[in-house]
Amino acid sequence: MNVINNLPFLASQIFRRSIFEDIIYKIDNSVWKSIINSQISSELKGLSLHQAFDSLYNIVNKGYRNEYIFKNTIANKLIKGRHKLSNVTYVNEFRVLDSICDVAIFNGTSTAYEIKTELDNFDRLKSQLSDYKKVFDKINIVTVDSKIKELEDIIPEGIGIIQLTKNNILRTIKEPSSNLESLSQEAMLSCLRPTEILLMMNELFDYSPSISPKQTKQECIHLFKTLDITRSHESFVKTLRRRSLTNKEKELIYQLPTSLLALILNIKPSSNKIEKIIYSLNNTLIDN
Repeated sequence: MNVINNLPFLASQIFRRSIFEDIIYKIDNSVWKSIINSQISSELKGLSLHQAFDSLYNIVNKGYRNEYIFKNTIANKLIKGRHKLSNVTYVNEFRVLDSICDVAIFNGTSTAYEIKTELDNFDRLKSQLSDYKKVFDKINIVTVDSKIKELEDIIPEGIGIIQLTKNNILRTIKEPSSNLESLSQEAMLSCLRPTEILLMMNELFDYSPSISPKQTKQECIHLFKTLDITRSHESFVKTLRRRSLTNKEKELIYQLPTSLLALILNIKPSSNKIEKIIYSLNNTLIDN
């Protein structure tokens, strides 16, 4: 089957940021046109965008369980369900040295979630885990049942395994153990924005930056290494938790379709933009 003409694949594309924003802001988009003129056009007719996104998400979930399904399940079950969106930061595509972690969660500690769908292989897993062990206290691999046995044979001790079941339940196969002793202060600093580093250094050491950016960077690394690894990690997590949602943003996110949670958390729009998105989702009807 030509994947471009496959409806589940096509529907999965609307959960990409650029296409989603085209739809919301009524910009002409070929993917959206293809969907609303497809074999399910009659089922979409008369629906609000809110209803249409949830309907199309179900199609993706049944026919093309890509990375977004995994990310959105993690966001809904853990961030919205377990943590109630409070005192927690969720980051998609979190850069860690030479790797990009699919989902990073910062609450009382730091946890990496590396996703391996039915469509993925394990070619880069060894190098990914090596990078993550320098930054995260706990590391999980989220995968499907058919890949668990192979994973158990190749991953090192201490790495957790979570199965995403066909019913979208996150089932723990193996608990991760703490990785604090393997963390690197320099690696943790490399994950932060320059403004975050300077704020953290000022709070910890009353530090003021040098004129030279290169010298400032070296001074920050040197100071951070004077802390024990537990204190360094606590400061790292505290800094990243500042990226968490405001109370207003939390209230608004509860009004969004569950199908869009991971996407909105990734975009992290302002409260005003979330209100505009909600208005568009609820008031735009599909008339084909």
